[in-house]
Amino acid sequence: EFLHNIRKLRDSVYSARTAIQKQARKSLEIIADAGLSVNDFYHGKSGIAGYFKKLSGWPLALKDTAPNSYVIKAIEEDVWYSASKSSDIKTRIDGIAPLLKEKLEVIREKISFYAIRQLVYSNIYEMALIGEIRQLFEGFTERTRKVHISEFNKRIHQEIAGQPIPFIYERLGRRYHYFLIDEFQDTSVLQWNNLLPLVEESLASGHFNMVVGDAKQAIYRFRSGEVELFTHLPHLYGLEDSPENIQREQILERNYVQKDLKINYRSREEIIHFNNDFFSSAGTKLTGGFSEVYDGVEQQIPAKKKRGGYVTMDFIPSENAADFKVKRLAKIRQIVEDITGKDYPLKDISILTLDNKSAAEIAAHLLQHNIPVVSSESVLLTASPKVRLTVAFMKLLTKPGNKLFFAEFLINLLWVYGADKEFHSLYREAIAQTNPLEFSLIKFGLIMSPPEILLTHSVYEIAAEAIRNLTNTKTPDIFLQFFLDFIFEKELTYNGSLPAFIQLWEEKKSKKSIVLPEGMDAVQVMTAHKAKGLKFGVVIADLHAMQNRLTHNQYWENLQLPEMGNISSVLLNINEKDLAAAGREDIYKYERAKTDLDFLNKIYVAYTRAVDALYLTGSILQNKKPDYFSKYLIDFLKEKALWDEEKLHY
Repeated sequence: EFLHNIRKLRDSVYSARTAIQKQARKSLEIIADAGLSVNDFYHGKSGIAGYFKKLSGWPLALKDTAPNSYVIKAIEEDVWYSASKSSDIKTRIDGIAPLLKEKLEVIREKISFYAIRQLVYSNIYEMALIGEIRQLFEGFTERTRKVHISEFNKRIHQEIAGQPIPFIYERLGRRYHYFLIDEFQDTSVLQWNNLLPLVEESLASGHFNMVVGDAKQAIYRFRSGEVELFTHLPHLYGLEDSPENIQREQILERNYVQKDLKINYRSREEIIHFNNDFFSSAGTKLTGGFSEVYDGVEQQIPAKKKRGGYVTMDFIPSENAADFKVKRLAKIRQIVEDITGKDYPLKDISILTLDNKSAAEIAAHLLQHNIPVVSSESVLLTASPKVRLTVAFMKLLTKPGNKLFFAEFLINLLWVYGADKEFHSLYREAIAQTNPLEFSLIKFGLIMSPPEILLTHSVYEIAAEAIRNLTNTKTPDIFLQFFLDFIFEKELTYNGSLPAFIQLWEEKKSKKSIVLPEGMDAVQVMTAHKAKGLKFGVVIADLHAMQNRLTHNQYWENLQLPEMGNISSVLLNINEKDLAAAGREDIYKYERAKTDLDFLNKIYVAYTRAVDALYLTGSILQNKKPDYFSKYLIDFLKEKALWDEEKLHY
């Protein structure tokens, strides 16, 4: 049935496209019959006549089907030609304008029909796959009588929907009278919907309830957290207007008292002043009504103030993103060394990042320079390209003709030697050779014992030779040391067999990390998400985002298309121009605004972890715009009249 729906949807897309082309060609005929050309019209190729010409040809990207401002101006304001045109041309255009306007209205209607179906069709196979996986998953849960944890909130909601005092909570409510909901800004609509009956019953009985949260620390939207639940209190956000919810909202309004905790007992005075200035400024740049989240962001200094505090910004001039990556790691290491040179303990220093990948890079860099690091997600042995290269080589020894193993070997070899951008060209060249491995080794001037000789050695000896001859390691490397220790410790498990060791490694690699002694004085490296609720003497904020991607790049829309049968919910991509063509530009604007809030909130969480000092690094790329984090820094300095393009340290 789904395949039948796909065919019907494809036919509708094709017929709509054909109809649009037909109307555009008729419009061009009208223009030609009047003795006019595209350049006679307002804005020529970019105007209405150029629009007809563009639509008359195909292929055409969906984003290019939407009329631009010049075309819309022609329709809505009757601006069909420039004032400089001759009276003869103006008269001829005026004569056909009503016909063209009529054609354009038909085209716009057809484009609206086409655009939404094209958006759905773009994800139709993904939807089919999701549906198939869902069926398999439901079959598994029925057979095993297990329920995935993600299903519980949905099931609870299904049980209590429409019931004023559901039985499941009636019994619970007799045991608990007071409810405290912490981190409320990260609560989902479904969770709040399920908790409301408890809160309602408790408040109706005169008991005290409390929610605690900070909208500026809402950073879990990717887990369905909705900050609007918090900012709209005591009103209910995102819930249906059922009689039960209307009654619950009235109870919340009667009992609602808001208390803002304004005093900062964590940070020193200068850090509080800086954060107040920075976020008062940055918050005003948010759109979509979210700037109100940062209204009243200023924190007060306690009576027994912690004097002092240090905030610094360093900008790193770089040729490109790759160059910045190298220089940024060196800068972070320099900052750590400067701090420890002032007798500040390593354990009080934290480096905060946006993602685990950045944390892993920083942790690996510091460890390779003998700076101890504590980071659960960042010191896996697989974080080291040298370890990955060694394993990939060992895999190739077991299956020399395996192209996937060779690709894994080559990409890590290139990574180790700083030439990862050459992968595709070199892979094509190597795979055409009789012996791709030998070809690659010669290309890099590397020498290894022949495979037939290596395979007579122990697994430890193979790994040691690969490390010695392939990994370009001139100083002790803690990742490689731990990897060799793992090989030695597990020798009885794999019984000297290379294939058995590789299988063991694949099973264990996601858990094998560098283990540092308990209580060791070490730098803490983690994401801003993990740092939430914590405090550190010194924070180094590494929050660079070269591309501030949308938090959600797809969304589900309740939409009943005749071609889709009984399917009433479809998956659409959040793309600005594609959604504009389908008349849904507000979806993109809303997601963009919320993503910007997500990003600023991560910055806020990182900055407010600092007690004594806050170190910030920015990028200055040649002939390019700064990354999103650096733009916030530069805009702030400009507002304070401190920005100087020649100055790198503030």
